[in-house]
Amino acid sequence: MPASRTGHYSRASCPTETRRALNVEELDNVTEAQVLVNSFNEEYNHERPHRALNMMTPHEFAQSYKLAGR
Repeated sequence: MPASRTGHYSRASCPTETRRALNVEELDNVTEAQVLVNSFNEEYNHERPHRALNMMTPHEFAQSYKLAGR
């Protein structure tokens, strides 16, 4: 997750908290917003395991689904 304006890094413990953090972030332009959203998506899909996916990331789950021929 990117550094906040105060320079501290934020790691929300659940997607709802992360969405709240994104909702309150003050952004100066569309490019800054895109960087923030891309960072959120990268962490959510590639770094953070999900209980509903048997503790795999969505990316890992999609890869295993493809390898299983589904």
